[in-house]
Amino acid sequence: KCTATEQRRYTEEMLEELFAVSPDGKFIFAQTWENGLYCFSSKTGEKIWRTKSKAATVNLYVNEDTVCANRQNKRLELIHIKTGEITATRKMTIHEFFAVDSKHFMCRTTSKKWEIIDSATLETTNAFSADDGEAVRQWFSVFYG
Repeated sequence: KCTATEQRRYTEEMLEELFAVSPDGKFIFAQTWENGLYCFSSKTGEKIWRTKSKAATVNLYVNEDTVCANRQNKRLELIHIKTGEITATRKMTIHEFFAVDSKHFMCRTTSKKWEIIDSATLETTNAFSADDGEAVRQWFSVFYG
C-alpha cells in the first residue's frame, strides 16, 4: 500500500509522461487510459484529433510537425501534429529510448547496440555497439562539439 506522498509522486510522474506540448505551444497532447492519444488546441481547448491503439503510450516525443508515441507494445508511431495521421511505424526490441535532440532518438536494442533514429522518418541513421565508448563519444561530438 502506498503512502499519500508516494501516491502523489507516482501521479506527478505519470502526468509528466501523459502530456506534452508542441514546440510552438499551439497543441497539447494527452494520453487516455483507453490507450488513445488526443491532440487539443492550447488556445481554445478544442479536440483536433484522437488516435486509438492497442497499447498505452510510454513516452511522447514532440517535434515541429510530428509527435512520436512510444507504445507499451514496443512500437513507435509517428503522428502528424495537425492531422493525427500515422505517417510511420516501427517495431522496436526494447523500451530504452531517449531524445538526443529535436531530430534524433537513441534506442538500445537487445543485441547490445545503440541505434540513432531519425525522428522524422523513424529510420536508423547510425548504430554502434553499446560497449564501444569511442563510437558513442564520436557520434555525440558531431552534435555537441
